[in-house]
Amino acid sequence: MQIAIVVAAAIALSISVTFWLVWRLVKGQTGMIQDRLDTYATRSQTAGAVRQRRTVAAQLDQALRKRPYGRKLAEELTRADLQLRVSEFVVLSVLAAVLCTLFGLLLLGTPVLALLFGFGGFFIPRLYMRRQQSARLKNFSDQLGDALRLIVSSLRSGYSMLQSMEVVASELPEPISVEFGRVVREVGLGLSQEQAFNNMLERVPSDDLDMMVTAINVQHEVGGNMAEILDTITVTIQERVRIQGEIRVLTSQQMLSGYLLTGLPFAVSLVLFIINRPYMSQLFTDSCGLMMLGLGLFMVFIGFMIMRKIVQINV
Repeated sequence: MQIAIVVAAAIALSISVTFWLVWRLVKGQTGMIQDRLDTYATRSQTAGAVRQRRTVAAQLDQALRKRPYGRKLAEELTRADLQLRVSEFVVLSVLAAVLCTLFGLLLLGTPVLALLFGFGGFFIPRLYMRRQQSARLKNFSDQLGDALRLIVSSLRSGYSMLQSMEVVASELPEPISVEFGRVVREVGLGLSQEQAFNNMLERVPSDDLDMMVTAINVQHEVGGNMAEILDTITVTIQERVRIQGEIRVLTSQQMLSGYLLTGLPFAVSLVLFIINRPYMSQLFTDSCGLMMLGLGLFMVFIGFMIMRKIVQINV
């Protein structure tokens, strides 16, 4: 009875903190905006340090950002466009691990399996972040050709490069409008155009964007007709996007088969464990069962990686 009360209290606390983090993600705070400016606009850290002493979460976030793990995680959050601090994301990952551990303990009643559930739950927020990064990068790459056509048209109409980017920020949808809008704001804050483009390239690691930024920086140094250069790059990017789309269509069935074959053993094992727990418990109590379990997980992982490698075709 006491164990059930402790578990229920832990679940209630975890859910409450999770809802608070979700509310922070939706509503946002002005402090997050200042953090992004401090990171990408090379502002003075004096005002930021004074502001970050106000809350415990800000102090923890500042301590994490001083470490390589925290700096890398901050960059990944920016690439996914998630309005969360580093400290909040770490707390969310720990809460996911606790909830999955409690769920595994209540459902299966085995501490070993519960710990495995918790280990997997710790990476659920990171998997979501990586998925957001991939989706955002894909949308950006698909919109880059339209953005370049709009920039070329604006340049030929007599606009400057900065004015052309303002047109892109106001006319096109997210995420490309957000990124070009950030470039315009950073230039307005005093950064050079080259540094603002490099910051955008850090947020969006795209080969097509790298080619565009390189062409603009070279043209800025040596001169030339920017409209013609970007027009040529636009044709190349559009052809690459078209070919990549055809490849995704042709390999979608193989990718779906890979995910299905990878998840099927886990789903069947879970159903069998619920139906006949003593029979499946031998996998976790017998040494031979543990060896079979480890070998099976290793083979499933290797098979999934091989299938994923086969369908990945770089253009």
